[in-house]
Amino acid sequence: MRDNELRFSGENRKRDLRRLKRAYDDVAASAEAMANGQTVNGPAHRVVLIEAERGLGKTRLAMELYRHLSTTSDPDQYWPDTYGRIGETVHVMPKAEAFDYRRQLPFLWWGLGVGPGAGVGSTTVGSLTDLLPHLVSARITAQRRHSRREVVTEIADLAAEFGLPLAESALDIAGLGTIKTLGLASFKIGRALKRGFDDQVPSIEGSRAPLESLTDTVIDDLGSLFAPGTRRFAGIPLVVLVDDAQFSADDTAVASLVERLIAQSARERWPLLLILTHWGRQMGEWIDGRGQRHQPSPVARVLNHARSGYGDEPGPAAKQTGGSLNETTFLRLDLSEPVDALDDALRDRFPGLSVQDIGPITDRSGGNPRKLEQIIARMERKPRWFEDGNLDKALTASGREAILDLADLPILDVVMDRFADTPPEVRQATLLASLMGNRFVCDLVDRLAASQFDAEARAGLEASERSYRFLRDVADRARSDVAAFNEQLFWEAAKEYRESGQATSQLSGWPDDAALFAALDRLIESLLREPEAFATLNLEDHVEALSLASVRMNGAQSSLAGLALARLVSVENERGNPEGAYDAAQQFIDGFQE
Repeated sequence: MRDNELRFSGENRKRDLRRLKRAYDDVAASAEAMANGQTVNGPAHRVVLIEAERGLGKTRLAMELYRHLSTTSDPDQYWPDTYGRIGETVHVMPKAEAFDYRRQLPFLWWGLGVGPGAGVGSTTVGSLTDLLPHLVSARITAQRRHSRREVVTEIADLAAEFGLPLAESALDIAGLGTIKTLGLASFKIGRALKRGFDDQVPSIEGSRAPLESLTDTVIDDLGSLFAPGTRRFAGIPLVVLVDDAQFSADDTAVASLVERLIAQSARERWPLLLILTHWGRQMGEWIDGRGQRHQPSPVARVLNHARSGYGDEPGPAAKQTGGSLNETTFLRLDLSEPVDALDDALRDRFPGLSVQDIGPITDRSGGNPRKLEQIIARMERKPRWFEDGNLDKALTASGREAILDLADLPILDVVMDRFADTPPEVRQATLLASLMGNRFVCDLVDRLAASQFDAEARAGLEASERSYRFLRDVADRARSDVAAFNEQLFWEAAKEYRESGQATSQLSGWPDDAALFAALDRLIESLLREPEAFATLNLEDHVEALSLASVRMNGAQSSLAGLALARLVSVENERGNPEGAYDAAQQFIDGFQE
């Protein structure tokens, strides 16, 4: 299967990338000047909002900056040049395993992907394992600025400072295991995660108390490295990407983090580039497909406050003062204008296409690179549309007609067409997962498949990820058994396939949604009544499963909703997420007050 990432195309997008690069250059210049003890006139931080509707290249633009920085501003090659995109899966934060920590850190990149359905605090908690090693590297960078010693020597001394046993070789000293251990010992977030807040599980009422939040802890650790007045000032740029910030309504802790980052970087003059990607309509009041009116997303409200709030006016998420963004420090990149040239991107994928074929296909994609990717994914699985069944040759007459008909469809229908063409076992597993929302626990999908079809779902889920790219994180079980749809669009396609009746008509023995949700609720009841039968689930798995249980049981007005929330409080505290514990405790209390 080819990697179907399109070439970065369009003069308008390249212009936007140049503006994003300039914002980084401003931050980098401030970091270098402050590291050399020079006075910086003006603010050191920048905030960039990349705004557009779905599919117009917001994440891609941000990650093109990463690609640029890793190839032009990373002489020691600390960061991998590719950002980990495989097919339709984009990792906005490269995995910690991809680095050689003996190399010099030129900038710190922290990518957080906010997903629909993420619980409060989950976005931050889920990213800390990948962030912590780079915090250690930033601390080593700060120390080397004064000592000029080798990286390995500084790591060894830091290990000795915290009483950690030293490895025998330089390679082991600077290995990921040592770096992670140093992160757990030397940073507040590491210590908090390691001890699970002293392994004490507060009561429901205790979890509603104002514990030090994970956001506070993260800000304190970042401030120790990126506030110029500190003795461990790293003197390098900090780049934070918050991708799909419109989903902050699901994880409100993201808005608190954004508000704190903006306010703190303004007060303490951090060399910070904060990049936010956000759907356009959720930036203001908006109306959904059912005619219901919604407020702007929590992150949108934070931005509005930072740009226009009075200095002493508390912010909407973290009570920070407003007015910290102005024309110098805030840049809005509006990508609502479609990409103005996708022809080369399509030609890269299929070199045998004629000019007469390329133009109509890209025109009908509406300048939406995401839609074009879906068309390309369909074309790749239809060799018969090409002469001699060769994807590198020209289209047949029937192939041309089929592709143009496909390109005329809305993007959801294009994905539906792709979905309907998968093997039955792939569709069955993916549809069962979709019952649980955009995120799901693979173990629960397997159990549901066993109860309904006397079959297992794992192989179908893995094929859905590997061959069709609808899912992500199924095969990688190193951290948890939680997986997700690659994007909201794919979950919507699976949901529509179920609700439109196509699943019932095209899959043998497929029950209706009412029967499936009843089976899911029975599985959830078993999880709550017989937790010992689910002992293989880890903390993150349990958080996802219990979150689903609380929603389903509350919807059914079952007393088990309280049990689900009580256990969720315990598990969230155990994994070091006080924001999630507080939210669950508040829901628990609210349930008794209604």
